[in-house]
Amino acid sequence: MDEKSCVIKGKVVDRPWSHRLVLMEYDADSRVQEPKVIIPVRDGEFTYVHEVDECKMYQLIFADELAKSAYRPIHFFAEPGVVDIEICFEDGGFVPKIHGGSINGEYQMYLKDKEGRFHFQALSAQYDSLVRQDLYFTPLAKELQQLMFQFQEDRLKLDSLNAVYLRLEKEKKVYTAQVMALNEKNKCLRVQEQKWKEDYIDRNPSLVSYFLLMDDLRCLMKYRVHGFPGEFDMLSFKDLQRLEDMYYSVYKLMFPEHSYTSLSAMMLESLRKIEVGGKYIDFTAPDLDGHPVTLSQQIDGKVALIDLWASWCGPCRKHSKSMIPVYEKYKSKGFTIIGVAREKSVDSAKNAILQDGYPWLNLVEINDIGNIWFRYCVEGAGGGTFLVDRDGKILAVCPTAEEVENILEEMLNDEVTSMPGWG
Repeated sequence: MDEKSCVIKGKVVDRPWSHRLVLMEYDADSRVQEPKVIIPVRDGEFTYVHEVDECKMYQLIFADELAKSAYRPIHFFAEPGVVDIEICFEDGGFVPKIHGGSINGEYQMYLKDKEGRFHFQALSAQYDSLVRQDLYFTPLAKELQQLMFQFQEDRLKLDSLNAVYLRLEKEKKVYTAQVMALNEKNKCLRVQEQKWKEDYIDRNPSLVSYFLLMDDLRCLMKYRVHGFPGEFDMLSFKDLQRLEDMYYSVYKLMFPEHSYTSLSAMMLESLRKIEVGGKYIDFTAPDLDGHPVTLSQQIDGKVALIDLWASWCGPCRKHSKSMIPVYEKYKSKGFTIIGVAREKSVDSAKNAILQDGYPWLNLVEINDIGNIWFRYCVEGAGGGTFLVDRDGKILAVCPTAEEVENILEEMLNDEVTSMPGWG
């Protein structure tokens, strides 16, 4: 073993049906990103030698759980040396025990300290108890969930039911009184934990703390555009200005060449720009024939809708198709749409475009090579649309077709009445 090798080894206890583990980078999206490697599990044991370019967080996932899109990842730092991971199962879940390396040791101590202070595992056990007693969801929510399961293959019906479910969430009619009380307790603990974590990052500059800072920025990105009320509420706990100040004053200087540094800079730019009143972020991506196209060259001086969609995303395609009449009505008046399909292959985008009939220019991003969805804060969600004016200012985030048409009508009328000689 050389000094840049990380030997990932361990055993799986009481799970004979799982024969493979998937190694992926932290928070990678399996919908479009390929695993780093598949690690076989033989007789409950596994070993893999990973070459370490830089020490950073990875995740192990059981392949059978990943196939169902319902999994709990095991997080660890890939650092030179041996990282020993024992995966034991207790009360229906699993508890990983991770040993090896000073960075993993520091991270495990951080997690132990956090649990000792805030007791989130005990709180989780109370939630589990309510689930077992069938006291988690209200009768109305359970009825709606049954309908969602019944119509899971009907995209239009499922989208409609999801909208109803979201409205119930906003009206606080999804969870029972017992769960709502636990949610309030959880919220209070999360506020305290976030303040403690930010203090930890400030007082203990290290790669572990840098990961915690980066992860907070990523969480802010994940729910900036899409999210349930509780998720949006969670963002208010995080002090973005303080995180940004620590990045520039400490961590960017301490780790100038680490990938977390360029990633954090990208996220901070997005968090400052991707909102109404901000300016769109330029990018270059190939068209369907592989020719590179730069966004700014297509939309500068025009009112434009940037449409981030994917062939596998039903709500995205439904939303995109709703824009076709708007595009046809206003394309001769200075309005355009540029689509970007997030795919594993160009053919998937071509087939979807042929089926849905999008008449505008579409680009394709394969395997998140340009991080376009990520930069627009919709990486973990169902795409997004961004309406920008002739100067590149964002006018609306995820507007409906009706909202886009109303904005265009008002803008065009204003432009006509401001022309010399009008009236």
